Amino acid sequence: MLDKLSVPEKYIPYGYYCYENNRNEPCPFWESKVGEYPHHEDGFCHYLGKSDWDLNEESTGQKIIFVHEDMDQSVVGQTMEEVFGDDEEIDPVSGKKIHFTSSLIWDQVKECEINMDEPDDTVIVQFNSETGEKTTTTVGELKNV
Repeated sequence: MLDKLSVPEKYIPYGYYCYENNRNEPCPFWESKVGEYPHHEDGFCHYLGKSDWDLNEESTGQKIIFVHEDMDQSVVGQTMEEVFGDDEEIDPVSGKKIHFTSSLIWDQVKECEINMDEPDDTVIVQFNSETGEKTTTTVGELKNV
């Protein structure tokens, strides 16, 4: 693991998720810790050294800075606890407090922000179902358009 920590970019998959090839190749830093943390807070990133639960605990009490345009904008500037209440519910399996979840490591969504963009030489194949035409391009070519 030490070599992986010294050069994480070499091992962390590209894109927004902690896997490649439809979850068949998970990030070597990702782990599910079912039973150790509440449901939807049981993802763990060994690169960050934190779980969803840890990240959610750190964000408790932070102000909401953005909501989707279709949502009630009056919540901006409030905390999740102010909006929804804080009933201090305890997970019966892990015994830990259940948070309003904002971290998505449990669902293999990256929190590390490493290799978020696809490399420029990634090939993209597009197929036009009406004409039957197939075209290929690279991410780098699309960036230059």
